[in-house]
Amino acid sequence: VRIDFDFEEASASRCVIRGERSFAILIGPEHAPPINPSPWYAFRYRASGSADISVELDYLGAAHRYAPKLTVGGTAAPLSASVAADGMSATLSLPAGEGIVSGQELFGNDRYDALLDRLAALPAAERRTLGASLDGRLLSAVHIGDTKAPRLVVLIGRAHPPEITGALAMDAFLRALADEIAAGRVDTAATLPAIERYTGVLYDALDAASLPARSRRRLEQQVVVFSGLWGAIRAHDPIPDYSAP
Repeated sequence: VRIDFDFEEASASRCVIRGERSFAILIGPEHAPPINPSPWYAFRYRASGSADISVELDYLGAAHRYAPKLTVGGTAAPLSASVAADGMSATLSLPAGEGIVSGQELFGNDRYDALLDRLAALPAAERRTLGASLDGRLLSAVHIGDTKAPRLVVLIGRAHPPEITGALAMDAFLRALADEIAAGRVDTAATLPAIERYTGVLYDALDAASLPARSRRRLEQQVVVFSGLWGAIRAHDPIPDYSAP
């Protein structure tokens, strides 16, 4: 039996051998002192023979939160776990063979690179390297739109490994946005504040352009505009000219 943490989505955990086919994985905070005690885990295993192997997840400073997934051949499936009453440990029974066990779906740099390549191919888009992490990993981004725009909206893929749901939502949103831009339904150059971009009875009655400075500041601080494409946005958020399908 072999258990490894040798891939980019793996957690920085420690494995303890308890028996021939029994192991424990110690899952600690992201850093010491802990800045993110979220009980994230991901490891690869390979087991010969036919008997299952037992892996206990032991949490340091946290409790079991993420239902395990077993990924074999690129396909992920739920994996049952026996969770202790205090939530500080969970035991998994893994079938012989090989696979990756993780707290959530795997979302690595290959998926980010594919998304960035898709975005970089759009009009008025440019792929950039912002810098590097402490481990020397390049931090990549794509800038879309007018490079001289007075305001910039920054969308971050995720800050911590467990934030997979945010990464998946961001991926879907940006791919949908890319399709809108490619179809010519979003102008990536010209933008207006949301309160000036949209029209209709309410916007006409408000007549934001005629408001005195004090009222305009209050509008920007307290008013939320609901957009079918962009979701909930602030009144002064820059919005390009677009047409919904």
